[in-house]
Amino acid sequence: MGKSLAMLLFCFLSTTSVLFGQKQAYEVFLFGKKIGDLKIDRTTGTPEKEIINMFTDINTKALLVNKWSKTLVNATFENNILTYCNFNSETESAKQNVKSVYDRIKYIVQRGAEKTILNCSPITCSTVHLFYHEPKKVTHVFSERYAQMIPLQQLKPSEYSFKVPDGAVNIYKYRNGVLHEIELKKTLGTAYVRMAKQ
Repeated sequence: MGKSLAMLLFCFLSTTSVLFGQKQAYEVFLFGKKIGDLKIDRTTGTPEKEIINMFTDINTKALLVNKWSKTLVNATFENNILTYCNFNSETESAKQNVKSVYDRIKYIVQRGAEKTILNCSPITCSTVHLFYHEPKKVTHVFSERYAQMIPLQQLKPSEYSFKVPDGAVNIYKYRNGVLHEIELKKTLGTAYVRMAKQ
């Protein structure tokens, strides 16, 4: 009985470490100053299911005006295919919600009360997915914010780039397969998202 209980406890602890042990913290910098945090976690309840949650909290001052934004993204992949995504963003002046659901044929995208259809191949890579998977041999990435596929190009080994509809260029940089920095190039300046020091 004692051995069985010990084995059960071992299995539980092993599973728990898989479920909850994949959290990452990043810091956001603009003009050399920290302006926010990004936290992301991944759970894999089964080998076929992966759930990724990302939260950002940004505070900065532009032209003596305080600006803030909070973003929450939830994405579910089943058998390496994006089946559900919910993007929520709030700033001092606006809110945005974009939900994308795969019905095994197409993606149904809902922005507020408006519904549209995204006809594309099953999505295997999205922007939050990039935090845990280096996009080797990937040509397009799904933007949760814009609910569309965006061309992705490899700039050099372990460095990838894509341009979102608002004109910002995103460069993802990896070390040994782990994302360590994102460079966000915008007209008004370049922000950096860097892995927090442990």
